[in-house]
Amino acid sequence: MAKKRNLKKFVQNLGENVVVNVLPHAMHAGIITEERAHELIQEISVAEAHTLSRLSVSFDKRMREFGSKTEFHKAKSAYFKQVCSQAYTDFVGKIQSILSEVNKAKKD
Repeated sequence: MAKKRNLKKFVQNLGENVVVNVLPHAMHAGIITEERAHELIQEISVAEAHTLSRLSVSFDKRMREFGSKTEFHKAKSAYFKQVCSQAYTDFVGKIQSILSEVNKAKKD
């Protein structure tokens, strides 16, 4: 994701889409129970909140600690890129594990 703002929107939208579109259909089709659907919704909510809190960070260094503006901006960019990519990977991994669990239940 190019910006933290876009990544935050992505996290909210993906979590919402799974909760609104996937879980009710799986529950209606008898793939998962209502109790399990509520547990999965809670897991998604926790993962979403955790990811959003991880993205609410700031760069902890000051410009005067670097030799030039360019070095500062490169370091700041690298820092946010690392934070965002790790948060993205973790969140998407959690959503994929939930969806694979639903798909596995569908096959059984």
